[in-house]
Amino acid sequence: MSSTGLGETEKKFLRRSAAGAYLKEKFGFCSAGVLAKYAVVGGGPEFQYLGGWPVYTTEALDSWALSKLSAPVRSTSERKAALHAAA
Repeated sequence: MSSTGLGETEKKFLRRSAAGAYLKEKFGFCSAGVLAKYAVVGGGPEFQYLGGWPVYTTEALDSWALSKLSAPVRSTSERKAALHAAA
């Protein structure tokens, strides 16, 4: 067991600027500013506060980014049809 007492369940927390950089590097989109906006208006990844600082786990960031991914399509018309069918 580690000195933190968390053992195998240790989580790495990223502050907002590092979380934005992580998403940009791994998925090619997002920034600290976008995460800050989503924290106010909703729709972003879940986060916690560590003291007064918002922090994100890589698991939450990955899950949120993947939830934005559409089903595979071969043309823009397929995407439009899928969006209308979901509505």
